[in-house]
Amino acid sequence: MDSRSATGWDNIPTVFLKRAKEIVVPVISDLINLSFEKGDTAIVFAGDTWYSVRKTTELGLAKMAKWLNENLLTLNTSKTNYVCFAKLNNTQPTPEFIIKIHRCPAAI
Repeated sequence: MDSRSATGWDNIPTVFLKRAKEIVVPVISDLINLSFEKGDTAIVFAGDTWYSVRKTTELGLAKMAKWLNENLLTLNTSKTNYVCFAKLNNTQPTPEFIIKIHRCPAAI
């Protein structure tokens, strides 16, 4: 297999990653550093369609909420946001795209 064009699990050719790293790595590093400075956490969900992204995200958030609850922690939903990334602007989700965090009332 030609290592210059082999693709990884995300189907991005390594030659593209090697050429784009000067642009991509600083941006990702800045986002991660900003997250650590603010005490925030970044969680990434991906999918082939926006429908699958929503389902994967809502299932992942439910698992995270369960873990938080089991460890006596909470997620401040009023401060929780999400950002959608797409390869092209015309493939961004529609304005009706909403991710819901399902909350259960706290046990007393």
